[in-house]
Parts: sequence; structure tokens; C-alpha cells
Amino acid sequence: MHVGAGQLLNVAFGAAVVVLAALIAAQIAGRRGGIAAGVAVAVYPPLLANDVVLLSEPLSLALMLAMVLLLMRNRLVWAGLTCGLLVLTRPSAQLLVVVLGAWVVWRFGWRPAARFAAVAIVVAVPWVVRNWVLVGSPTLVTSNGFNLVAVYSDEAQATGGFAEAINDPRFRDLISRNRSEADLDRAYRDHALDAIRDTPTIPVRVIRHNAARYFELQPGGNDSAERDDGRNITLRNVTLALFYPVTIAGVVGLWRSRYRRGAELLLLLGAYFTVVSLATVAVPRLRAPLDLAAAIGVGVLVADLTGWRETEATTPPPRGRPWSPRARVVVAIAAICALIVGAGGIAFARNRVQDDASSQLRRTIERDGPALDRLAAVPADARVGRATPPSTKADFARAERIADRLWLLSPQFSGELRSETRDAARTVDEAVLEARVLDLLTAGAPDLDAARVAYETRVRRTNRRLPGWNALAANTTIRRAASDLDRLDRDLRDR
Repeated sequence: MHVGAGQLLNVAFGAAVVVLAALIAAQIAGRRGGIAAGVAVAVYPPLLANDVVLLSEPLSLALMLAMVLLLMRNRLVWAGLTCGLLVLTRPSAQLLVVVLGAWVVWRFGWRPAARFAAVAIVVAVPWVVRNWVLVGSPTLVTSNGFNLVAVYSDEAQATGGFAEAINDPRFRDLISRNRSEADLDRAYRDHALDAIRDTPTIPVRVIRHNAARYFELQPGGNDSAERDDGRNITLRNVTLALFYPVTIAGVVGLWRSRYRRGAELLLLLGAYFTVVSLATVAVPRLRAPLDLAAAIGVGVLVADLTGWRETEATTPPPRGRPWSPRARVVVAIAAICALIVGAGGIAFARNRVQDDASSQLRRTIERDGPALDRLAAVPADARVGRATPPSTKADFARAERIADRLWLLSPQFSGELRSETRDAARTVDEAVLEARVLDLLTAGAPDLDAARVAYETRVRRTNRRLPGWNALAANTTIRRAASDLDRLDRDLRDR
């Protein structure tokens, strides 16, 4: 039922895209050109494929066209609002404010560009603050690292140009050491940049690989991505031949009308999203802005070739009136007050979130912390030849719950407390792993010496992060984890 509601909403956004495309094309090439573009957008299979699955493409395309229409009509403040929403909706639009801001400077001047950019930034800032407060990183998204490691890492290069870093076992160690969202994003990014430093030719390979997929030069290479995105492979294969003439004709149509503002913007947006995809991930659904621009361009070209083109009704760029000295003072005071209030609100929110995280973590330590002491108190020789009792299994579950809570809440702390919480999370993770290894070895061994031999000859060779046998048998790491947790609990109570 919920999936159906989402699909219905996407169909509504798809219909809005058709209407907006027709309005834009009509302003470029006249009413008949608008009708032709609307029909092209309505029936173009790559665009229809977005409307029947739960993806953000229909919403982002509707916002993109609304922004273009507003810019064409000189509604720069509303265009900035829409641009900000597009940035929040589509991760690949993170630099769009800069690109469009430069275009507005060229077309309208610095003052309108400042208004456009300011509104767009104001729309996006609350989400950045939210991420800073809750995730621990003042960023728009935490998927940039994943996108980079998925194509630029050595692992990606070894498997045909793409690695699904979440489920790929080759990244298991990296994920286990960085389980918070911001930390993992940073670790992914660093891993990808390390690969580029070691092999400077990787970016050239990535662009070549992505271009072949993006422009359907190797169509079979996109089948897996299309299935993952929920698209109908049969429909894709039957209609794929349309992509090539539509894209070429659409770009030609927009290029012929490039001196008209709408065509110019569609070319700019198509080029921007194409460059971003070629530099990162180039699955077909991310080509939607180019597909949409091309479909509109087809309508414009039809109007050109059939003589339907009409004169574009343009509105001259708005002329900014100079501000009076009193207006400048009022605006400056308002901006300063807004900054003070915003900074105070952020500090208050940060403090409240940290207090709540501290309270949650203290309750978790109080409830589940004794499990670490109980696991540490069981000597290795007492485990030999015995199955894991239910009580010990429950203690393992409690210890894992502690680690999960530490990783979840660590970004919500600041300074030394964040580092201490993160270090405790890593130690508890290591302790649980070692305790489980020791439990499995001793349960199936006739004596402690046989367990030691199995550990040194088989288990430790496959994971060099594990300690020596003496440290493992003495429960060294889990004792340290219990000690770190006690110290963290004291620090939480003292703050």
C-alpha cells in the first residue's frame, strides 16, 4: 500500500514534468513547439521509467524545470528557493548553486546573483546544521565517499570499474572500523584518494568507463544497474534504440536555440549533470536531466524544422534600484541579528542533542555494561568442550548493543568526549569479536592446547588484526573494553 502511494506520487510529479517542459518549450519556440516537447517528454521511455519506481528523479526533475521556468521569467528569488530544494533532493546538485550563480551574474549582474545564491543557501543550511548536530559533520550528504570509492578504489578497478562498497566483503574491515555515518563517508573518501595517489591514471579510466555506460556505448553493462533501480529490462532493451536519435536531435535542437534563455539553461544543466556523472557514478537513471533536456530539445527542433517557431516572449533582466543608506543599515543590522540568533539556536540545539545522547548512553551502559564484566570473567579453560550457555549468548547480544549505541551516539558529542566514545566503540567491537572467536574455538576443542593450535594455524592467519593467543585467552581486550566503558560512564556523569 505504501509503495503504491509512492508510485502514485511519482506519477503526479511525472505529469508535472510534462506540463513544465511544455511551458518552457513554448517560451523558447512557441505554442506548437511546447506541445511537441510535451508529447516527447510524456512518451520518452527513459523518463517514463522513473515514474513507476520509488526514486527521487521525478521530484528532482520537476524542481529543475520549475527553476528553469522561474529563471526564464526573471523570478530570481523563487528560482533560488527552488534551486535550494533541488540541492536537497539530488546529491549530484551540490555544486549547482555555484554554476547557476555564475550564470545569473553573467545574465543579470552581481546583485540579482547574490539574492539567488543567498536564498538557495538559506534553504539548504538547516539540513547542513541538522547533519552537524546529529551526524557530526556539517555536510549536505554523506554519500560522496561511497560514490568515490565505488569507482576510484583499487577494488572497483579490479572488478570492472564499480564496487558496491556496502556489501562488498573487501570493504568489511574499513566498515568495521568506521561504523558512524560521517566516519565511514570520510574513510571511503580517503580510501579512494589514496588509490588515485598511487595510480594517477585511475581518473582517466573512470571517465572512459563511465562515458561508455552513460552514453549507452556498451548497453549490456547497464543491465545490472537498471535491475537494481527497479527498471523494466525488457522495456529498456526494446526502446533503447530511441536513446541515440533523441539525444542527438535534442542537443541539436537546443543548440540551434542556444541564444534563447531556456535553451541555454537546459544545455547548461544537461552539461553540468553529465560532467558530474562522468566523474562519479554514471548509471542510466542519473542521466535523467540530460534525457529530459534532450526530449524538450526534440520538440524545439520539430518546431524549427516545420516552421512552427514563434518569437520568444522575453522579459528584460530586472534592473536593480540602488539601496538608500537607511536600507543598507537596516539590511546589515537584520543580517547581524539573524547570524546571532542562528548561532545561538545552533549552540542550543547542539547542547540539547548532546545532553540527550549522554542520557541515552548512560542508560545503555547501566543496563548492558555488566555483560562485558561477565564475559571477561569467564576464563578460557572453563570454556573448553562446553557449548555456549544461553546466558552468555545474551551477554554477547548486550555487548553488541552497547557497541551499536556507542557508534550511533558518538557523532552527537563534541571534542574529547566524541573521541572517547568512538574509541570505546572500537574497543567493544574488537572485544566481542575476540570473545566470540575464543568461545567457538574452545567449545569444539578437546583441550586448551588444541584450541591454541587451531587459532594460531588457521584463524589468526586469516585476520592479522586478532591478538596473540595469550592475550586472547586472558580476555585482555574485553577487560580493556569494560574499563573504557566505566571511564566513559564517569566522564558522562561529570560533564
